[in-house]
Amino acid sequence: MNVSEQERARNRAEHAEVAERVMAAREAIPVGTVTGPWRWTVPFLLIGGFFGAIWLGGALLPARSAPVPLALSQASPTDIQTGCEAMISRELDAPSTARFPRAETPNYIDDRWIYSDVMDAQNTFGATVHRQFICTVTGATVAEGKVRAGFTP
Repeated sequence: MNVSEQERARNRAEHAEVAERVMAAREAIPVGTVTGPWRWTVPFLLIGGFFGAIWLGGALLPARSAPVPLALSQASPTDIQTGCEAMISRELDAPSTARFPRAETPNYIDDRWIYSDVMDAQNTFGATVHRQFICTVTGATVAEGKVRAGFTP
């Protein structure tokens, strides 16, 4: 045997030994066990699916209850005042000129808000007019509130 034949024989022996070790290792793994990079696929899919379901709308979270409607009696006087002033401003020829100099406070009487005040606004001729108005807000809740506003004679 020359050197190259001896080297080939040694390489064959090493390859045979490695092949025996690989076969022994494969026989030690139970049937149906996933090895290699695929063994992490199922856990990642499960965890990703869980967080994906939460992110896409909270399918795994309990449903939120609907907000409780606010009773009209619990509304803030500032909100009533703002709503009434907006309603009165819509009836003007020049709504952007409306000024409310006194800023009276609305009162809650007999299941309704009543707000009476004065305002200054320009008419169609551009003259500033001083007018008194009254506004009532009725309803069981703020969402159902009906606003009626008008000028007093």
